[in-house]
Parts: sequence; C-alpha cells; structure tokens
Amino acid sequence: MASLNGVDISNIEDGNIKLFQAIRSIDANEKLNDVATSEKAVVTETFTVDASAGGVAQVTNLSLLPAESTLINVSAIVGVAFDGDTTTTLEVGVSGNADAFIDTVDFDPSAVAGTSACSLGGTTNDIKGAKYYATATQLIATWTNTANASAGEVVVEITYLKK
Repeated sequence: MASLNGVDISNIEDGNIKLFQAIRSIDANEKLNDVATSEKAVVTETFTVDASAGGVAQVTNLSLLPAESTLINVSAIVGVAFDGDTTTTLEVGVSGNADAFIDTVDFDPSAVAGTSACSLGGTTNDIKGAKYYATATQLIATWTNTANASAGEVVVEITYLKK
C-alpha cells in the first residue's frame, strides 16, 4: 500500500499526489497544524471557458485570488472539444504571463472530452508548485483558434489557500 501521512494513495493519479504533497508542504511551511480552527481555508472554484459564441480568440476572467492567498493547483478538463482547426490552444495564467499554470504544450482543448492537465503535472508551464500572492490577483484563461470556433467548453478548477 502506498501512503502519504498514513493515508492510502495507491489509487490516486500522479497529479493528485502532487496536490496532496503541495498541501502538506504549505501546511509545514506556514505551520498550519489545524486549518479548521485558523482563519485560513482551502477554497476550490470552478469556471467554464466557453467557445460556443464563436470567434478566433477570447480571454476569460477566472478567479480573483484574494490578497495573501497561496495558489495550490490549477486544472483544466475538456468538457466539449473545441472545433475550428488544429491550431486551437488554451492556456491559464495571469495578465503578463498567460501560460503560468496551464501551457498550450500540456493541454489541447480540441481533444476528446475528459482530457485534462494540471499545473502540478505540467511540463512547460512557468509555475509548477504552490505560489503565494501578497496582493489580489486575477487568473485568466486564453484560447485562440485561426479558424472561427463555434463549439467548445473547458472546465477550469482553481484550488487555493486563503487567509
């Protein structure tokens, strides 16, 4: 049996193991022995990036992380494959670094439904672990397509520790 802190993790995928390790790391680094009784809480928000209105590019505002938050993980899951052509891309990041968490190399929004990527398991995204934000920070998703997309939906899930 594979375990992490005494919990059986033998059936958990690699990206989720990294998520558990990141949470454990934050717990140790910030000395959060009891999150339930502190002023901190783990928050997960879900957003949908929708291409059904058509076009060749779109930026969608996702979560506005509160000041003094620690981003733990960002994941993206294809709900409905984007149509258009083979140049379709989607990345998740912040203004000035659009692929900070999900990069186009690691995620294809035109793939079959259920295809996913996460920031902890990415290969070319800039931020692969937990990141602290002292000020409120807007996360964004950006998709592009040289043809006029008329279908597509990606669910983006953002997990962070807020004060």
